Amino acid sequence: MDTLSQQAEAGDAVAQYQLAQVYEAGRGVGQDIGRAIELYRRSAESGYGPAMIDLGWFHQNGMHGLAYDPGQALQLYARAADQGLAMAQLNLATMYDEGIGTIEDNTRAVALYRRAADAGNPRAQLNLGVMYWRGEGVPQDLTLAHRWLTLARLNDQDEQAQWAARGALDQLTPQLSSTQRKQNDAWFKASKAYAKAMTRAERAENRSQWAQAGEAYQQAIDLAREHDLGPSATSAALYNLGRVTGFDGRDAEAEQHLRGALALERQASGPESALVCMRLMELARLHVDHDRFVQAAEYFVQGVKLARQLGVTHDDPIGFARVLDDYARALHGLGEPGEAAAIAVEAEQLREAHPREKALFTPRRYR
Repeated sequence: MDTLSQQAEAGDAVAQYQLAQVYEAGRGVGQDIGRAIELYRRSAESGYGPAMIDLGWFHQNGMHGLAYDPGQALQLYARAADQGLAMAQLNLATMYDEGIGTIEDNTRAVALYRRAADAGNPRAQLNLGVMYWRGEGVPQDLTLAHRWLTLARLNDQDEQAQWAARGALDQLTPQLSSTQRKQNDAWFKASKAYAKAMTRAERAENRSQWAQAGEAYQQAIDLAREHDLGPSATSAALYNLGRVTGFDGRDAEAEQHLRGALALERQASGPESALVCMRLMELARLHVDHDRFVQAAEYFVQGVKLARQLGVTHDDPIGFARVLDDYARALHGLGEPGEAAAIAVEAEQLREAHPREKALFTPRRYR
C-alpha cells in the first residue's frame, strides 16, 4: 500500500488507478469515494484508458457524487476506445446505438461493436449480430447475424450474453437458407484453419525455421482475407510474417509487412491501442538494428509516447528501459547527444527503481 501510494504521488497513472480502486472498495483502508474519484481523474488525465472507462461509467450513471453527464462519459469512452479497449468500444457503441448523450448513430455503433467483437467481447458480438439481423446501421444480413450470434453463444466470458444469443439463434436459424448455412460453416472452418496455421507458424518460429514460419503465416493471411476473418486476424498474421521475414534477412519485405500490419491494426483496434504500440516498436527495432536511425527515431517517438500512455513504464519497467536504450542509440546516431543522454538516464533510473524485476518480453534482434 505504501509503495502504491508513493508511485501514485509520483504521477504513475497505473498506480493512481489501482489506488483509486482500493479507496473505492475500501480494501484494507477506510472507503473514501472522494479520494477514489480524485485518483481516477488524475489517472484519466494522464491518458490511462481503464481509468477513463470507470470515470465514464460514473458520469453515465451519476454515481459516487458525480452529476449525470452522458456527454462527458461519451468523451471519456471515445478516448479509451482509441486505445483498443473493448469495454470502452462497447460502452461507446451502446451510447450511439441508443442515442445517449448524442444523436442516435447506428452506423457508428456498428463500427464500434465490430471492433469490440473482433477483440472477443461477447456483449459486442451479441449486439452486432442483432444489428445485422435487424438491418440497423448496416444492410440486413442474416448470414452475418447468425455468425456473430453464434460467436456470442460460444463465448463463455458472459453467461447472460450466451443466454441471449441462444434465444436469438433459436428464432433466426430457421430463417437461414441452406446456402447461408453453408457459408457460415465455411467461415467457421476457415477460422479453425487460420488458428492451426498460426500455431504451425509459431512452432516453426520457435525452431528458427523462418521460411517455414513465413509460409504458414502467409497461409493464415490468405485465409483471413479470403474468408473475411477480420482486420485483427490479418494484422496479427501480417505482423508476424514481417518479423520472421526480417529475421530471415529480407528487411525491405519485412518493413512492408510490418507497415501493413500497423495500418490494419489502427483500423482494427484503434489508433492508440497496445497492438499499435507493439507494431510501432517492431518497426523502430527493425530500423535501429540496421542503423537506419532517422526512420527508427520516427517510430520510437510515436511508440514511446504511446507506451507511456498505456502504462508500460509501470507494467514492464525493465522492458521499457530496453526500448529506451534503443531509442537513445537512434538519437545518438542522428547526432542528438543531449536528447540521447536524457533518454539513457531515464532508462537507468527505471533499472535502479526496479532492481529485482526482469523484462516481461525480450525481443529477438534483426542482426
